[in-house]
Amino acid sequence: MLENKKGIALLTALILGFISLSIVATVVYLLINHTKVSSMSYNYTTALEVGKGIANLIINRIENGTLQCGGKSCIPCPRETTDRCKIDIGINQLGDYTVEGYLTGYKGVILGTDNYQIFTVKVISSGKRGEVAQIEFIYQLR
Repeated sequence: MLENKKGIALLTALILGFISLSIVATVVYLLINHTKVSSMSYNYTTALEVGKGIANLIINRIENGTLQCGGKSCIPCPRETTDRCKIDIGINQLGDYTVEGYLTGYKGVILGTDNYQIFTVKVISSGKRGEVAQIEFIYQLR
């Protein structure tokens, strides 16, 4: 009878050890996975912030009338993203991020005595780790 209790004690110890090891392995896996997700989120957020900065630069150039594509005026431009409508940003690389801006549309509108210009712009910011942030916006100039 004593030998039978030793066998049960050994089996119980092995089962509890396996359960403990499984819990530790799960916690380590979750920590590693959380770090990867957190890193991906950080990289995307950084790419998005770079894109927002370039969008603000483009808005500033629209307001100042200094927006250029390929050294010439961006207007008129087709409605698709082409190199002909690639906005001259002056900086193509910001740290680990490559940035591009495109004028995807333009329309002049006259309402009564008011003259409006409507610009559609796409900004793409891509990082070395594969993260890409794309911002598209419409800007109205009066």
